[in-house]
Formats: sequence, structure tokens, C-alpha cells
Amino acid sequence: MFRFVTTGHQSRHPLSWRRAAWLAGTALVSALAVGGAVTPAVATPIGTTNLSFGDILVGHSAPGQSSTLTNSNGTSQSVTSGGASAPFTGTAKTTPIAAGGHFSTPAYSFAPTSAGSTGEQVLSQTVTVTDNTNGANSSSFTLGGTAVAPIGAVSEADAGYVYIAAGHSGTATVTITDIGHGGLAAGTDSTSNAKYLHVTSVGGASGAFAGGGTSTSFALQDAQNRAFNYSFTPTTLGAQSAAISYAFSDGSANGTNAAVSGSITVHGTGVAPVASVNGSNVGDVLVGQNRNATVTVTNNGDGNLDTTLARSVTNLNGTVAPLSSGEFSGAGGAFSLNDGTSLGFTNTFTPTIRGAETQSVGVSLANGIGNGNASGTLNAQVTGQGVAPVQSVSVTGAGAVRIGAAGPATVTVQNVGDGNLSGQGDVSNLHGTAGGPTGGDAALFSGSGGSADLGDGGSKSFSYSYAPTLHAQNSTSVNLNFANGSSANTNAAQTVVGTLTGQGVGPVYQSVSAPASTISFGLVRPGLLTTEDLVISNVSSDPGGITLTGLTLLSGSRSGPQAGNFTLEPGTIGEVLSEGDSTTLAIDFTGLNNGLYTADLTILTDQDAAFGTPGDSFSYVLQATVVPEPSSLALLGAAIAGLVTRMRRRA
Repeated sequence: MFRFVTTGHQSRHPLSWRRAAWLAGTALVSALAVGGAVTPAVATPIGTTNLSFGDILVGHSAPGQSSTLTNSNGTSQSVTSGGASAPFTGTAKTTPIAAGGHFSTPAYSFAPTSAGSTGEQVLSQTVTVTDNTNGANSSSFTLGGTAVAPIGAVSEADAGYVYIAAGHSGTATVTITDIGHGGLAAGTDSTSNAKYLHVTSVGGASGAFAGGGTSTSFALQDAQNRAFNYSFTPTTLGAQSAAISYAFSDGSANGTNAAVSGSITVHGTGVAPVASVNGSNVGDVLVGQNRNATVTVTNNGDGNLDTTLARSVTNLNGTVAPLSSGEFSGAGGAFSLNDGTSLGFTNTFTPTIRGAETQSVGVSLANGIGNGNASGTLNAQVTGQGVAPVQSVSVTGAGAVRIGAAGPATVTVQNVGDGNLSGQGDVSNLHGTAGGPTGGDAALFSGSGGSADLGDGGSKSFSYSYAPTLHAQNSTSVNLNFANGSSANTNAAQTVVGTLTGQGVGPVYQSVSAPASTISFGLVRPGLLTTEDLVISNVSSDPGGITLTGLTLLSGSRSGPQAGNFTLEPGTIGEVLSEGDSTTLAIDFTGLNNGLYTADLTILTDQDAAFGTPGDSFSYVLQATVVPEPSSLALLGAAIAGLVTRMRRRA
């Protein structure tokens, strides 16, 4: 029988709950003797016990421990104690033991290289002891220990939302904590026994962040931390950050207790109101009416996210200036807008004349301009277009009109404005009336006028007639009264006087023998054919073509008791004489009986009448006296002369 005795160094730490657990789980067949010996309670070939090394700092080794076996059997035995592997150390050993002799196991130790991510890791390993003599009986014992190390953890607390304003800031915090368990290791903290987290430096900040950190080393015990504050004073909108460096001489996160260097980013967000200012275009407004334009101020920012300040500070604050120039008017006013809200300010557009009108409205802002929450002034444009009907009057005169006929004259009213763009319907039309001829030569003109109701681009013509009676220029007036649509573009009432004109033209009859005079054939011998020529001319100097000034000899007629003795040679009657033309009408007479012969000659023309229609007629008295021959010689001479030629005289 063997007696198993433990020798060597024991951990000076009391048993932890972990070591107690695995020691209790091993069947102890020997009891501890005074002085550290283990005496088996029941005789067995081999006795075993567990070895505990306690809490060992990573990078360090526990003192070695070993056991001694006593052979209590009456015969010799050969015993083998197994070896150990990392993180435990110990070499296998086989020793023959005489009856009553002793066997000392090799020394075992614990040298951990990692304490895991928590800085505390329980490790164990089983060692087998074999009795090679008695049927290879074996037993085992456990090597156990806890690897410990400091673990450095770095955390950051954002500065959050910070309102952009002079003198206002937030705080971001970097906290360094030893979350490990290196403090469980024996001994005091020192350079050679660095069981605490040793921080060698914490960097400063840059940009919108300010704060010192430290370049002085310090140590943190288990669960101890230290915070570093960084002031965040944003000058622009949006998320911002800064990298904070740090360095530890131990305390790596993987539990190997290696040196660490790195950085952590602190964050903050600059917030502020952001102003947008927008005017509006009221479109087309009928002159004399009005419509409202709006200046809208909007807070597009996020200043209210900083809840450390009053809304009266983080709102968008300012005033809209009153407007009283041009054709716009508005009272303006103050505003204080929460994030995402808008407010409109009314400006009334009352056009007094056609055309575009634009006014600038100033918005004074205490904050909210650009990304830096600046103060200043923004401008909004309000725009409108004055529209109105506009009258335009044109007159087409009658021109040259033949006396005795009639010609047209026209007054045309047109709406050359744009009032209908206002969408107001009939009220935006041009309204007016045209009267009849008045004053001047009104008696020569006729026409009653009428009313007009015209949309944009519409027109209406009023017809008049001119019937001249004389060769002259004639004119008269027509009054056009408009209820709106003045030519000054102000949509006011207006009276316009249009002038109708015309010129009376026509042929002028003239003959060598004046009308109503006597055309005398003188003394005529019986039976002798005598001819008188009547030269007729058109002496008009009026403008116009033949239909206006041409003279038509429509007919020639004779009347009276002796009308049959006078005849008109063909070819002249029916002629049309242009201005300046002449023609000759040949009138023949013959009589057999002595005495006075008379007849009336009437020539009908189209003078003072429409071309080719009966107008003025002109009359003449035809007169001839038949006398006997004074002698036969005279008679013979007369007969000879009659045979040679006939007598012709011009009348």
C-alpha cells in the first residue's frame, strides 16, 4: 500500500469557489498529515490528490508543487506520474518503489498566457498516476488555476445635439475602465507585477471638440474607471467627430496583458434653425382689383433638438418688414418658429396700371442664416401682373364717293388688352358704345353706332354711309364712350372722338353752247340739209376712276311741233367721257316750207347720279328759219352748192 504525500509550495491565497469546486469533485482517498503529508484513510496501491495554483497573473508562473507516494504494500512497485502541457508544466516520471519506500512526483507549475476577454479564466488539466506492477492500476489528480489580467475598456458618451451659439457647448466623455481581474493576483502592483491597468496617455481633441486628456501615467484597479470630458462647441450644422488617442502598457482586450494603443471617436451634432424665405407671384390681376401675395418664412432646421435651451432661443426668430411701396402693401410682423414650421405674411397687390410689378420684402433674422446660424437679412420677391382691357379705335373713311351715290365708312373698336387673363370673366371685357354722326357735315352721313362687349383680342365694326351732294371734302364726328379700357392702360373710362371723312366726286358736264341756250341753224333754204355740231366735254378734276368721274351721255331726245325736222346723228349718244374728254354731237335740220322751225333738245347724263344711271339732263332750243330763193340764178347756184356739199356750222 502507498501513502501519497503532497510536498512543495501551496498558494497563499485562500481557496476560491472555483478551486473548492474541483477539489470537492475529486475522490480523496488520503488525508492531509501534519506538516503537509497526505495519509490514505484506506490502504490502496496508489493515492491521489489535486493541486491548486490559485490566481496567477498572465505572464507570470506559479511556484511548483509536487507529491510524495509511500509504498505501504509488502512488495516493490513501479509507479509512473504523467507529464503536463501548457499552461501547466511538469515532466512525466517513472520510479520503482521498494516495499515501504517513497515516490516523489515531479514538480508541477501554472504559467497562463491569456485570461480571456473578461480578465479571469479558470484552467485545469488531469494528470494520471499509474501502478505498473499491479495490473496497471491507475488513478489521477487535477492541476487547476485561474489566469487573471487587467483588461482596458474605452467607451464614449456623445455630446448629443448642441445648439450653435457663442458661449454654448456640450460635453462628450471618454471613459477608461479596468474590466479585468488582475487584482486577484498575489503581491502588490509594480512594474514587475503589473496586475492593474496602466494608462500611459489619453490624447486631446481637435476641431469643434476641445479637451486635454493626459500624458501622465496612472493605474486603474479592477472595476475602477476614469472619465475625460471634451467640450463640443459647434460652429456648423451636422454631425461632427474627433479621434481621441489612448495608450496602455498592459490590459489588452484578448486577455494576454499586452500593451495597447488606439483611438476612440467622440461625436456631437451641431443643430440650429435654418431659414428659408420665399415670396410668391399672384399672377394676373385686373387693374383696379387686388389679390394677396404671401411671403413665407420657414424653419428648415433642427435647433429644437437641443433641449438644454429654451425654445425661445432655439427657434427661428426674426421680423418681416412692412411693405408700402409700388403697388404692394403689407404690415409684416415678428415670428418665432419651431423646427419644421412656417408662417406666411400677406402683401396685397392692387395694380393701377397694366404691367409687371416686383417688390423686395426684407426679412431680418436674429439667427438661422446658412450653416453657421448667422444673423442678417434675407429678401423675398413678391410679383404680380396688372392686366386690363385696352381700347383701340380706327376709322376707315368713305374716301371718294360719286355724287348721287353713297359710300361706306367704318369705325372699328378693338380690345388690344389682356384683362381676361385675370379670370374675372365679363367684367374684364372692354365695354363701350359708338354714337351716330354729329357735327360738321353730319347731314351727309348716316349710321346709328351701337354697343361693344369685347374680350381680349376681340373687335367690332360700326358701319356708316356717306352720300355727298357736292364736289367737296366732308367730315363729321362719332363719339365712342368706353366704361373701361382706357388707352392709358389704367382701365379707366374714356371718351374717344372718331372722325368720319369723305369726298364728293363726279363728272362735270360742259358744252360749247351752254345748256338752256339756243342752237341756231340760221336761214336755211327749203329742202337744204343743214348741220350744227354740239361739242360736249367732261371737265371734272376730281380724283377717281371712270366709275367715279366718268360722264355717260345716256340719251338725247327732241320735243316740240317741229321736232321731226331735227335729227341727231348716231354715235355720240351712249358715249362715256373720262375726265378731260370731249365729243361732238351732230344735229341735222331740213325744212321744205318757209318759216321758223323750233324744237327742244334734251341730253340725259349720269351726272350727280350713280355711274350709268339717270342723273342730270341738259336742254337746248333748236331753231332754224327756211327762206325762199332770191332769184333763179341764186337758185341755180344754191342747187349747185347743194350738190357739191352741204352746209355745216358748229354750235
